[in-house]
Amino acid sequence: MEVREATPGDAAAASDVAEAAWWASCAGFLDADTVRRVLAEGYTDERLADAFGDSELYTVVAVDGAGVVVGFAIAERTWADTVDLHALYVDPDRWGEGAGAALLDSVIAYARGEECEYVRATAFEGNSVARPFFESQGFERTRTVETPVFETVHEEAVLERTV
Repeated sequence: MEVREATPGDAAAASDVAEAAWWASCAGFLDADTVRRVLAEGYTDERLADAFGDSELYTVVAVDGAGVVVGFAIAERTWADTVDLHALYVDPDRWGEGAGAALLDSVIAYARGEECEYVRATAFEGNSVARPFFESQGFERTRTVETPVFETVHEEAVLERTV
């Protein structure tokens, strides 16, 4: 598994990864219309191409030996001592192969390079994939917040780890 800088040309493949990951990890607690709307507003090819071209964001993709994008991460230094992980998605067909850990390692290295002390992520309480993954990577819950997803509010765990 190789992790490299994301480019706008990776956006279509990353959009497909996000779609598959949202359906696999969130369909159990979000209704189908909400998942479709989240994907349509947040993870289109155009939105991801913009993010992958934004020099203020740290964006990387995980590619397999055949050069296929199997995951991506978007992070940003938001405070003097913190990098926020805005997105980390892996194709569900590739879960367990190390892509998520490799992407996270890259974000942690970025945080160290920025001389930050923490990486922060969030995960919906109902997401039985993301929370255990982050906890297995040394993240600890610091608090729970209420996050609106369109007309419905969901509890979300705020998770942090030192770098």
